[in-house]
Amino acid sequence: MKKEFFFKLLDAYQRYHHSAITTKRIKYEQIISVINNITNNQRFCVEKVGYSFEEREIFLIQWGQGDVRILLWSQMHGDESTATRAMLDVWNFLISDDDFNEIRNDLFKKVTLIFIPVLNPDGANLFQRRTVQGIDINRDAIKLQTPEARILKKVIDRFHPDFGFNMHDQSLYYSAGDSPFPASISFLAPAYNYAKEINTQRENAMAIISYMNNLLQKIIPGHVGRYDDTFNPRAFGDNIQKWGTSTILIESGGYPGDGEKEYLRKLNFALLLASFDAIAHDAYRISTNHPYDSIPYNIKDRFFDLLIRNAVIEIAGKEFKVDIGINREEENYNDSNDFYFRSFIEDMGDMALYYGYEELDVNGMKVKAGKSYPYRFETQEELERADFDIILKNGYTSVVVDDAILTRPFCDYPVNLVHRRKVKSADFKIIPEGPADFIVMDELVVKHIIVNGFVVNSSTAGFGVKNGLTYRY
Repeated sequence: MKKEFFFKLLDAYQRYHHSAITTKRIKYEQIISVINNITNNQRFCVEKVGYSFEEREIFLIQWGQGDVRILLWSQMHGDESTATRAMLDVWNFLISDDDFNEIRNDLFKKVTLIFIPVLNPDGANLFQRRTVQGIDINRDAIKLQTPEARILKKVIDRFHPDFGFNMHDQSLYYSAGDSPFPASISFLAPAYNYAKEINTQRENAMAIISYMNNLLQKIIPGHVGRYDDTFNPRAFGDNIQKWGTSTILIESGGYPGDGEKEYLRKLNFALLLASFDAIAHDAYRISTNHPYDSIPYNIKDRFFDLLIRNAVIEIAGKEFKVDIGINREEENYNDSNDFYFRSFIEDMGDMALYYGYEELDVNGMKVKAGKSYPYRFETQEELERADFDIILKNGYTSVVVDDAILTRPFCDYPVNLVHRRKVKSADFKIIPEGPADFIVMDELVVKHIIVNGFVVNSSTAGFGVKNGLTYRY
């Protein structure tokens, strides 16, 4: 099939998008529900292959009768769900009955797809990288100290797959080479020894990556990165390559305006199906305009969530110009899928070589630490009647409340809530690793307010749990 298949898939994506699951934080039970729905489809074979440390079932889903075996696994890191969601969309495509039937039937005859969705279900339910044992499955390929790693190894030994897709999410803050573009999709054909030799299996992996890169450069030019191929003797990808499977690492990073990675999910969906088709017809071996070695290496920590340029700060009566890089960390809240943001100043100084998903050039205006509103709110009702527009316009980023109001580590207001006894002078300084709460002044006029790392321009509309406005304890 020609490369047009990839672009047709993108155009038709909404037909197959599993719209019931659209956020990064998905629960194991949601995936089990989807698996149960495909169990009765004659073309799928659903099999329980083991249990996680906390006794959650891990499933293998098989489709196709072809001689070429393709293994895909996702969420070996529990907080990396983009590929899992893309798998749900791929399954929807495979069970559909429409104008792609000729391609489906061809794939069914030529390849056998073997999916392991959510290899780390315990970590997924906690939305954490490691297993509940505290072990990184991707560093457990040799000793197999986790039941999840033993399951993956058992599946590999059973099927001896020709190709393996090792699917992850990566940091939002990588750039694709020395460029102003975040690494939205990154690849690696892992080395199988310290010499980084290239055998047939690794060469095939490189060719498939080149094929995918060629497609992506037409959709997200400049946003594709590559990982360093230093051999890691404990990693699954490196060892699976050594064990004879052409292994392709796919990592979904950041893309502007795609906080839940739904667009990257769409790209994963189309890439996977296009790759299956290319493998079925050996199309990946065809020369490409974007070969493997042309993909730039990822550069770590070149992006911030918010970058404020050309700010003027005063310390000890002296003014100086500085850039301020701010990052936001997602904090899990209880056992639900809820979270809140806790933001901090990641770095200060000359950030000319760095970029922000959101940038604010204050053009020499003064930046001052946020202030705490002097009036104390005694009750929740009193707080709800507060005029936050006035509070923000006067440069206040926090309000003082009674201790009884501080029931959660986040709030739904466009300010931080603090208890008077908890306020310290250090809370109101602009310093690296300090809180990202300050105001931008043009002469005596407040121009911008930054509360917990978000730009808030005197409007309370649309604020909710995920606005990142936290209580400060």
